[in-house]
Amino acid sequence: MNNFKISKSNSIEKDNISKYQLSKFLNYVIEKLENKKFFTPSEKKESMKNNIYSIFTKIPLTKKELQTLWGITKKLNK
Repeated sequence: MNNFKISKSNSIEKDNISKYQLSKFLNYVIEKLENKKFFTPSEKKESMKNNIYSIFTKIPLTKKELQTLWGITKKLNK
């Protein structure tokens, strides 16, 4: 899957999300998981959080992909 697009000037620009956008999403997910008591046992909480961050930082996400993830998490919380 290619995250590049060609603009009218034939230059390649990335459509990837910023670190801030990803951080905002992950903070939301972590907060919801904490509310659901996901991080048990508590001794493994930091390791589990690091694993979640690692999953989402390995690949560059596009804005559309992040919007999809937001939609999924919002729907799961209803």
